[in-house]
Amino acid sequence: MVTMMKRFILALIFLSGFIHLSAQSPRKALRYYNFGMSAYRGCSDTCETNIAQEYGLINIQKAGCVVRPGQVRRWNRHNKKVDSKLAKRHGEGWRDKYYAGLADCCRKK
Repeated sequence: MVTMMKRFILALIFLSGFIHLSAQSPRKALRYYNFGMSAYRGCSDTCETNIAQEYGLINIQKAGCVVRPGQVRRWNRHNKKVDSKLAKRHGEGWRDKYYAGLADCCRKK
């Protein structure tokens, strides 16, 4: 009887953890790796941050202009996965809309 009770309690603990994990938002912010000079130099960072939040991503500046080839391959492979997830969320033309929104915000500032 005690063994059955222990199994039952362990099952409840396991299920509560599973339910908690499945209840978390599937729209977790994606990390997009950048390197080199920004295309919108001189525009406020708030524009980029706000537009990125609308699309559910965080831009992370990984390096400057001097980057090793292995790093570029690794970051591009990561960004390709992020691109496909964003295409599922926002449609195939998400990148054009993102940059148009960013350019529009920079013009207003």
